[in-house]
Amino acid sequence: MLLIDRKWFLALACLGLMSCGDAEDKKGLGQECASTEECAGELRCIDFSCTDLNADAGPTDTADAAVPEKSYYKIKINTQLGEEFEFERDITEKPNAYSFGSTHIAPAVSLAVSEDFTFPATMTVTINFGIVIGSEKYPVQSDEAGEYPFSLEPPEIDVIIGLRYRSTIAGSTGSVTITEYSNQTDGIMSGTFKGRLLQQTTKEDKKWADVEGEFRFVLPVPESGQPG
Repeated sequence: MLLIDRKWFLALACLGLMSCGDAEDKKGLGQECASTEECAGELRCIDFSCTDLNADAGPTDTADAAVPEKSYYKIKINTQLGEEFEFERDITEKPNAYSFGSTHIAPAVSLAVSEDFTFPATMTVTINFGIVIGSEKYPVQSDEAGEYPFSLEPPEIDVIIGLRYRSTIAGSTGSVTITEYSNQTDGIMSGTFKGRLLQQTTKEDKKWADVEGEFRFVLPVPESGQPG
């Protein structure tokens, strides 16, 4: 009788190990990842690392210390050449990603977020809101929440992956939808975008790139920069 109990115990133990296999395959905090599905629990794959977006910035005895709000964008790209990318970028601690200021256009103010990186491929991604505080000479281009169809003017999605694809090229289709709008420091600019960008080229046969994504930016203190 004792022998039978032992066999049942071993069988149940094996079943338990099998049932836990999927959970053990999930990646933990800080481990390299290609997508959020690879990360355990509520961790999200950001900058190709499993990240806890709900983590506090410091120990509990510093409750009075300011915890910076998350700034990020997520984008999915499929090009006519067969390239496919999907990733999320956390720019909370990357003030240089912002171009928020008045160089050459004062008193008007423009806003853009742009990053160059080499993984998963060498590319540049720019979300350009154009003029957010206008002047007599430079009228505002993004002034409130709402849908902005792709046109020759910002808001603009601009992606460089060898070829350059821009929503401001005639024939591009889609839109940028701003759900939260601000043009002030610490304000939130958030929303989504989706559509087909066309290649910037003088050739008649322009390649295309389909993009879809979302963004949430906490605006920094204005400086002297502006979108290129």
